[in-house]
Amino acid sequence: MNIILVILSALVSAFSRAPAQADIPPNEYPQGILNQIVTEHLEENVSNKEKKVLFIGYDGYRRDCLPVISSNENGAVSRISSIGSLLMTYAGGTKDNPQQTGTAVGWSTILTGLSSEESGVWNNKSVKRDSAVTFLTRAAKNGFSCAFISSYPSHFDKTLVRDIRKARRDSLSVEYIRTSNDEESRAVAISLLEEGTADVVFVIFEYTDAAGHSYGFSSDEKAYTEACRKADTAGAELVDVCLKTDSDAIDRLIVITTDHGGIGRRHGGQSNAERETWAAISHKLELENKLS
Repeated sequence: MNIILVILSALVSAFSRAPAQADIPPNEYPQGILNQIVTEHLEENVSNKEKKVLFIGYDGYRRDCLPVISSNENGAVSRISSIGSLLMTYAGGTKDNPQQTGTAVGWSTILTGLSSEESGVWNNKSVKRDSAVTFLTRAAKNGFSCAFISSYPSHFDKTLVRDIRKARRDSLSVEYIRTSNDEESRAVAISLLEEGTADVVFVIFEYTDAAGHSYGFSSDEKAYTEACRKADTAGAELVDVCLKTDSDAIDRLIVITTDHGGIGRRHGGQSNAERETWAAISHKLELENKLS
């Protein structure tokens, strides 16, 4: 799957590679690129296969904690990155247009490919503008059935509240499922995947973010690293369902990523620990030198 250069050029225009505090190393990409990767996958029809997407979020998973799960060959991130790609991405906007390294901001940027200035999502209390269209809404308008699953209240009460109303009003096939905890999120996602009732499943697990706020975002913090393993175990269960149920007629893109990192027991700032993110993608990508 190749990323169209003209799309990337537009994305770089919105997210300049200049960082907020320090130079971004080569071959690191703005987290909004994931919106374009998903969109292109759903719109590509050369393969003549049925397009599906499983998008898994590990909220608040620091990039430097990837080694915690990298040795698990049965883990979700290890398996997906081994057959596809592992991108080093970043949150927090740019030097000239910084944004909060927060939950609502990060997931909104990923869903829309837009900065806070463009989407109107500056923090967890913001309501996304109607003009900032998510790939879920776009996919639904193109005939795909979609599901967004999370236990984080602000997604439903604030950030995506207009999208939820619009989906109901316009009878769009996007189901916004608010769960009580990660275990319920996992169960709902597994059910949708087994039944094949949603073409695009977007699920967010809060294990790592919750542990980070309670004990600290650090590879030296046992509670946090255990949360990293819990998140990846849950992700692996979803990947297993896809591998068992998808036929040869299905072309499924699987993306696993995070919205932000963390430092101490917080996030939101511009430190490397908060800005550095990552994405495991089940398809080989040809991105090198296209964002320079």
